[in-house]
Amino acid sequence: MTMPRFTHKDTGHVVETSDARERVTLLASGYREQAAKTAAVREADAKNSK
Repeated sequence: MTMPRFTHKDTGHVVETSDARERVTLLASGYREQAAKTAAVREADAKNSK
């Protein structure tokens, strides 16, 4: 399972969390939840992790 990833809209700071309360706090603080990775991105990640 992929952990949800949040990126701050101004700074680009990235946070990964599965905590629902932290999700609400992040969204209220200017973070945006990233869309799920596409198959092409997962494939590239797999190649780069070897």
